[in-house]
Amino acid sequence: KMNLPALKCGVSHDKMNKEELITFEEECVKRFLNKEIRSPMHLSGGNEEQLIEIFKQIKQEDWVFTTYRNHYHVLLKGMPREELMKQVLANHSMHIMSKEYKIVTTAIVCGTIPQAVGVAMAIKRKEKERLEKEYTNAPKNVLVVEDNWGGIIHMSGAS
Repeated sequence: KMNLPALKCGVSHDKMNKEELITFEEECVKRFLNKEIRSPMHLSGGNEEQLIEIFKQIKQEDWVFTTYRNHYHVLLKGMPREELMKQVLANHSMHIMSKEYKIVTTAIVCGTIPQAVGVAMAIKRKEKERLEKEYTNAPKNVLVVEDNWGGIIHMSGAS
């Protein structure tokens, strides 16, 4: 039996609640109206509880591929509120990308699907190559979010 380290879940779903998510979006509106934000934004609302539940399955090492309506996803994945607001104020609201937090966004309709499939395939290949050499905390899930649906690509096994 292998002695495996415990997986560390750094996702902030336990830190961000419904009210904090809503407050973030309200602050974006206020800053937009005060002309601090000059680019278009697509804000979320009404799905906070569902997203909090979904993100309970997402771990720090998992990737999230999402659309231009991404603030809740980014916050729940673990990016600090201040860091996201800095991106929004820099007019990057619809294009939040982070290798550190493993977040990819796109404004192309259904554009996340080929990106997510490609990354999932690359992760599985790397995992298969390393599986016999060492234990790895390779991602086990890739979350794909589109406007009207979402799904998790489960990556258990290394086939």
